[in-house]
Amino acid sequence: MNVGILLVGMAGLDGAGGAERFYADLFDAYNSQPAPKRKLFFISDDFKPLKELGRLSSFSNKQLIFKSYRYSFFYSFTKNRPRIDHQMNFVRAFFTRMSLLKQLRKHNIKAIQMPVYIDLDFYLVKLLDILPKSKRPKLILNLTNATVQNHYFDGNPSFAYHSKLNYGRLFEQIKLDAVLTWYKAFKEFALKEKVIKSNPPIYCVNTRFTSTAFFEDFSNRDNKVIFSGRFSQYKDPLFFIKAVELVYKLMPNHGWKFEMYGKGPLEGEAREYIAEHHLESLILLSHTPDVPSILRRSKVYVSTQNVENFPSLAMAEAMACCNLIIARNVGQTNYYVKDNVNGYILEQDTPENLAEILIKIIQDPLRIEQMGKESIKLLKEVHNPQNFIKEIDEFWDSIK
Repeated sequence: MNVGILLVGMAGLDGAGGAERFYADLFDAYNSQPAPKRKLFFISDDFKPLKELGRLSSFSNKQLIFKSYRYSFFYSFTKNRPRIDHQMNFVRAFFTRMSLLKQLRKHNIKAIQMPVYIDLDFYLVKLLDILPKSKRPKLILNLTNATVQNHYFDGNPSFAYHSKLNYGRLFEQIKLDAVLTWYKAFKEFALKEKVIKSNPPIYCVNTRFTSTAFFEDFSNRDNKVIFSGRFSQYKDPLFFIKAVELVYKLMPNHGWKFEMYGKGPLEGEAREYIAEHHLESLILLSHTPDVPSILRRSKVYVSTQNVENFPSLAMAEAMACCNLIIARNVGQTNYYVKDNVNGYILEQDTPENLAEILIKIIQDPLRIEQMGKESIKLLKEVHNPQNFIKEIDEFWDSIK
């Protein structure tokens, strides 16, 4: 069964887009095998955001472009007129489906996998779902959103993307043939609450991988601690900032630097807190599309995510660059962080405990390199392309 990875309407991926970047890496790794089990295609209306990051440089014959009409047919006029816009969205999706189906049929693609879903995709997915059985592709959702189970029934508009407002029509009106998810918590939630009406098989992965090149050289490292990721409530950048503030109060002459890379809705709040507490000389706030170049010079990576750390692409990049990892004890964090082996998992979920661990490693710097190399060992032995490809091939094989 040939499979197509479907991504529609990719926005800029500078400082974000973990799912998009991972699937571009999977596409390359899968097709680089000497004898792939099936043909894997990457399908999109716009490859530019990934190509700007240096992804999708190989296997151009398996990169399929189609025309999306999502913002065509008087969209600027209808977008604020819900009744007309609802009707026009079906028209737009109909023409989009025609363009997409040409590629599916030409390359005999029998299943499409969606790593990212937004409610705007519903009309296109619905029109694929109602195709005759002989023409209908298998519809696979890869649930890469770590907080759906926390906010699905939440009416707060700020959580709309994680809630029923985004996923409700997909779960209730589409016959999903299978769901692949990174998160055991989502599978448990979906089965308990029966939110997906088609009751598809839900498979949780046990491995992941990163394409970031391993970098073990410790000869030219700075005494730096890095935070990277979207400045959002989920990533909780203020947790990190408050811990750094405590480190300075308890150990003012430590000589270490703390740097944060990313963008997002909490960036303004983070900058305001840093200014109000006079931390400008201690914490650098910046952003870059090339975080690994920063991590090859740092020694410690901190994740303050408050729901899940597996399979954080940012954390995997830090592991590949031989950084010691510190993380909160949430979700399946232990898949990536083996406490006291390649890093530390917080015992108390507080900035104070994070500050204690940071002071501990600053006072015992000789262990950092050793623990960083354990991060690379874990990636080489467990979280590698071969193991993940084996898992996902078995998943695709199981779809009836």
